[in-house]
Amino acid sequence: MEGKSILKNNKGASLILVIGCVALLSVVGSMLLLVTMNNREMKELERKAQQTFYEADSSSDELAGQLAIVAEDALKLAFADMMVEYSQISNKADRESRYAEFFKEAFKQKVSASGAASAIMRDALGLGLTDALDVDVTFGTVSEETAPAANQTKVIRIQDATFTYTASNGSQAKITTDICVSAIIPDVEAGMGDSIKCDFTDFALITGADTASVINSGETVKIDGNLYTKNNLKLGDTATNATGLKMEILNAKKLLVGKELLLEKSANLKINSGSLSGGEGVWASGVTVADGGTLTANSNFYVADDLTVSGTNTKVFISGNEYIGYSGITGAADLSAANSAITINTAKNITIDLSGTTNLVLNGSSYIHDAIWSTLGDASNKLGILQGESVAYKDMQSMYLVPGECLKTGHNPMTKSEYEAATNGGVSCMVTDSFMYDLDHPDAFGNITASFSLAPYLADSKYVVRHVKLDGGVTEFVYLYLNFKDENAAQKYFADYMATDLAIPLKKQLNNMGASTIKLAQNNYTLANAFNFDSSSSTYGIQEATTSFTKLSTNSLLAKRRQKGLFTSFRMNTISSEPDSYDIINDGILNMTELGAVATNTWVKESYTVDGSTYNFWIYNCSDPATGVAELTSNPNLNGIMLVNGKLKINATGATVNGLVIATGGVEFVSQTNLTSNKTAVEALLKKDEVAKYFKGLGTGGGATPYLSSEAVTVSFENWHKN
Repeated sequence: MEGKSILKNNKGASLILVIGCVALLSVVGSMLLLVTMNNREMKELERKAQQTFYEADSSSDELAGQLAIVAEDALKLAFADMMVEYSQISNKADRESRYAEFFKEAFKQKVSASGAASAIMRDALGLGLTDALDVDVTFGTVSEETAPAANQTKVIRIQDATFTYTASNGSQAKITTDICVSAIIPDVEAGMGDSIKCDFTDFALITGADTASVINSGETVKIDGNLYTKNNLKLGDTATNATGLKMEILNAKKLLVGKELLLEKSANLKINSGSLSGGEGVWASGVTVADGGTLTANSNFYVADDLTVSGTNTKVFISGNEYIGYSGITGAADLSAANSAITINTAKNITIDLSGTTNLVLNGSSYIHDAIWSTLGDASNKLGILQGESVAYKDMQSMYLVPGECLKTGHNPMTKSEYEAATNGGVSCMVTDSFMYDLDHPDAFGNITASFSLAPYLADSKYVVRHVKLDGGVTEFVYLYLNFKDENAAQKYFADYMATDLAIPLKKQLNNMGASTIKLAQNNYTLANAFNFDSSSSTYGIQEATTSFTKLSTNSLLAKRRQKGLFTSFRMNTISSEPDSYDIINDGILNMTELGAVATNTWVKESYTVDGSTYNFWIYNCSDPATGVAELTSNPNLNGIMLVNGKLKINATGATVNGLVIATGGVEFVSQTNLTSNKTAVEALLKKDEVAKYFKGLGTGGGATPYLSSEAVTVSFENWHKN
């Protein structure tokens, strides 16, 4: 038989093998995909948890700053208590022991009370009782610890302080730590008798009202040393039409202005504070440079209100380590509490150059406001219209008006009569429900831009109504403004709006500023958006709002604490009110009873020899300190102290004071003047009872003299861990 070859068909087996391989690959692929998805979800959860953790960590920093303020308040209470018993306690050590024990008990009581932790946290964040607190804070045991120098330092430990933050996405972070508050008990005899230690002795000028310069053009007021003015530091006087005024302030580590630092009528102010530490420099409620004024400053700035620039050829040059606009309260109904911003009003050929400043921190947003606006509309926003900018140009405010596309009838703005006819007593019929911009014009590439919806940014009430009178009050207009949910919504609206071609006309309006330049700092931290501008190259840029407010809020709180400590130390009296209400003259350093007993309306001039040197003491008591003026018409060449109960008017060209000038009613410079601080001369005079009796805490006529500083209290964390 012949052999036969049997051929087998392997197609079925191959198919099964292929299917098996595909199935295996699918399983492996699914497993890899599952692992990838799990990794991604884990990373997302980790990112959310990390963000939540940072929020909790930031809250602990905020609380630490507020605890320092609570401790400073307890120190002041302890000092007031000790002074009541001062004469009954025989020696310095016992006085300090009394001081330290009272501080310990007062502080423990403040932080151990029911709900104290949450209350202090609310204060730290600037929240009211009805505002939501998304950080739960609790304190554990509060006890005293033994310090290395027990007689001079008290250390209070708050054990197991816990911060729990729950984010909107449900993620939660918890931090537990011990908080150690260390307070240095000051030398209670400092600043008393012959042991002079008073914070005002290195000042060149202290005034209880305005410090105003209305001298002739070409003459200069020079102040070398620290300066305090309760009200305004003002150069330029519209009433007298004085222009071109000049002032130089040198070596002022403390330049304290209770209200406005105001330059107008082409005034020129130069500030050179030299090398400064944090917290040293210019403190003011606001800074306004207008009418061609020029501010040139090498100093730190701490400003509660706006830096406002307006007029033609107005210039601001600020260099230094930091410019901090420190008032900014998230969710503030009163927008004036959240307005540390830079505002450019109608202006041309101006310069704002902060490029020499290392850090610019603006904790506030600008807002639109008019003093005669009615209270119609959203009552919580009646004091202003929130904007999305921390650096704002007035001519670009039109973006916050309700657009014409959203109106059923009329236009925006309109006259009051048109508004009343259109609404017929109600405003709901004025606008559509869509709140959409209808962008039917092409962009730079010829494409039709999609509609721009306003709904995500706006509160339920959508808009607010404001009246404003023009033409000297004859014609009254009505404006409808967008009403944003909050600060974040306002700043996002600004950024999104400026990214559309809606902003083209607004950017062209910047050309109204002519040859202007706006340069920000090296590092910018802003609550809302900021812009810079260079007319020479027609470039415009937006610095978007800081996404994390940790640095902003911390800087804001530290600035407030520095101011509180600085004013506490300077005022030399027990303080319970906020710094901007301090009256350092009448409630602080001066003994008004002794001052009021001096013969009125005449210069009383004395000379005293101390340690072999001769110093002058001049005093003038106006019969009516509220309206009286002591006019100086001859060159004093004074080496010592000039004290005026009333207003001092210096009208003697070349007037020179080497020491300290104090005027309860303010100072007006009418001629070229030189003031130079002289700590040696001032402290020498204060050793004489005949002089010391006019100052609190000094000599036989003085009163209480707390010597506190912002460095008296430190707060640290120990045993810190994350749960």
